[in-house]
Amino acid sequence: MLSTDSLVIHEVEKVLPHIRTVRQYLHAHPEIALQEFNTSGYIRSQLESQGIQPLSPFLKTDVVALLTGTEAGKNVTLRADMDALPLQETNSVEYRSTIPGMMHACGHDDVAGGRVRAE
Repeated sequence: MLSTDSLVIHEVEKVLPHIRTVRQYLHAHPEIALQEFNTSGYIRSQLESQGIQPLSPFLKTDVVALLTGTEAGKNVTLRADMDALPLQETNSVEYRSTIPGMMHACGHDDVAGGRVRAE
């Protein structure tokens, strides 16, 4: 029998290729704050493909979805920013920004162990 850790690792490995594809698509198609129409549409379609129905937008480009469990109790709320910065990306990765003058340059972006470069 597999340990809990092994089961979790196995499940993560099954979805990781798709998660990477989504992340790289979003990185390559940045949009400035309150202009994330493509981004929010893409995220909505990804949720819907998993059987999750997003709520109607409150602020035009936001994405809100509720996952309802089978028992009452505490909940978990996840929040994420999806806007880009007005910077020109100078990386050579295949998923670099395709939009001139815009890039996702957040502190969590890391390319080959080094910081993402922008000019």
